[in-house]
Amino acid sequence: MNLALWIAAGLLTAVALAGGISKTFIPKARLAAQHGGEWTQDARPGFIKTLGVLELLAAIGLTLPAVL
Repeated sequence: MNLALWIAAGLLTAVALAGGISKTFIPKARLAAQHGGEWTQDARPGFIKTLGVLELLAAIGLTLPAVL
């Protein structure tokens, strides 16, 4: 059971990292041009960056407590 929880946390961390990095560091115009990123056309850049930072914090929050 412990192994299954680590695998699930690892997969969720990978998804949160990928989403957080893309929203934080990729420009809004490039995000809007990608498939699935059309919603960013109507959103403010600050909102997109905030979502990215929150996803990065979620990735940290999924792994850091278990590691420590």
